[in-house]
Amino acid sequence: MGLVMSGYYVGFLSSSLITPRGVRSVGHVRVFGALAALAATSILVASLYISPYVWFWSRAVTGFCYAGLYVIAESWINDRSTNETRGRLLSVYMVVQFSGLTSGQAMLNLADPAGFQLFSLVAMIISLAVVPDLLTAKHAPAFAEPTHVSLAQLYRVSPLGAIGTLGVGYGT
Repeated sequence: MGLVMSGYYVGFLSSSLITPRGVRSVGHVRVFGALAALAATSILVASLYISPYVWFWSRAVTGFCYAGLYVIAESWINDRSTNETRGRLLSVYMVVQFSGLTSGQAMLNLADPAGFQLFSLVAMIISLAVVPDLLTAKHAPAFAEPTHVSLAQLYRVSPLGAIGTLGVGYGT
């Protein structure tokens, strides 16, 4: 079971390498829509095939998509905010994100986890998340080439942040 669960993190990590290329070639809106559609589909695939192998790949695709969705949403917030509003906007975003994660766990009590209803509900919620993005009249942020930061550079900029992040990663 642990291997199946690790699929999410395999996908999450690989997305950090691949998603920026997609954004660079076709843009934020298209990649956001594609990732949401792919995430919804991978959830539905998991409801159709009860197999550790299928679930590993379903979770890997889900992790890949969620990492990309997070990066695109956060880059959009960073682009649209000012230095004065960025912290407040990102904190609201994080409250909404963690509220969704928490309520998602509570939703396990709504139906039998062995059935397809919960999987379908998750797929619908993911699909609906794309609607505001696709209907916005605002332009997507300009794509900036990601820069690589070493752990030493990160520590120089924010020692507490670097140690805290390593501690959180170590603790999980």
